[in-house]
Amino acid sequence: MWAPESGEYVCARCGDNLIAREDLPRRDRHVFDLQAWNDAVFLRGLGGPSPGGAAAILGCHRTMIDKLVDMKLLERSEYRKDGYFVVYISERSLKQAIENKKKTGKWTDSGED
Repeated sequence: MWAPESGEYVCARCGDNLIAREDLPRRDRHVFDLQAWNDAVFLRGLGGPSPGGAAAILGCHRTMIDKLVDMKLLERSEYRKDGYFVVYISERSLKQAIENKKKTGKWTDSGED
């Protein structure tokens, strides 16, 4: 965000002056990249709980989450870079799985479980 009074670009979140990514210390670049990925995931509607949290929501075992991801029934977003590892299962795909379970008694709408 441009701040005409200072003639600088400032962060809309914290108000500090912005620094070019390439001028950040290495660790801060890694954190910036993680935050940028996280923001993009949520802007695309792919945010949600971790796989363990998704298992708790669906009331199933953690391994079922992996199976449902493999079957393309749950959307998984993963960040694995610079020592960071974050995984989200999208809230919208969880809602669809819950709806399928209510209608068919299965996580899928095709009769597969």
